[in-house]
Order: sequence, then structure tokens, then C-alpha cells
Amino acid sequence: MTPVIHDAKEATAGLKWAVQEMEDRYRKLAHEGVRDSRKYNEKMAEQGNYASKMPYIVIVIDELADLMMVSPQEVEDSVCRIAQKARACGIHLACHSASVCRRYYRFN
Repeated sequence: MTPVIHDAKEATAGLKWAVQEMEDRYRKLAHEGVRDSRKYNEKMAEQGNYASKMPYIVIVIDELADLMMVSPQEVEDSVCRIAQKARACGIHLACHSASVCRRYYRFN
């Protein structure tokens, strides 16, 4: 869908796109009366509408802490929305951060 994004501002825009894509996919799922992308794709295949099938999307974020430093609120909102809801509509998120961002981790 897109080549690797190295710029933090472009990555933020990419996350916003993913949230919008998630919302669009949820509308399609609701319209077809199914609960997840697998059932949606099965239904599209039964109807012979192969062009409407939903491909899986994998979002990989390396150095989440660095991205959070550029635009913390926008990134946090997008990552939280994607992490909470996107799996059902075929969008998966993998995050990595080597550095500790104390604002987002709780120590006991």
C-alpha cells in the first residue's frame, strides 16, 4: 500500500489514514451484516465480487517513543483506536520501542 515511511510527520498522517480506513471498513461490515473481515471476504466471494474483498493491512511502528515525541496526542489517539478496534476489520498493528517513555509506562 505504501513504501516504508521514515518521516515522523508522514507517519502520523499514515496513522490517521489507517484510522479512517478502519472506520470505512466498519461501515462496509455493518452494511453487509457481518462482524469481521473474514466473514466479509467469504460473503464477497460467494457473490462473485472478488474486487471488493478486504486485504489485510499490517502496520509496523519501530521506535514508538520517537514518534510520540513529534506529535504525542495525535499518535496516541491513532494507536489506541487502531489497537482497540482494527483487528476485526483486518488491520493489525505491531509496535516496538527500545527506549522507555516514562509517560506511557507505569512502574510499581
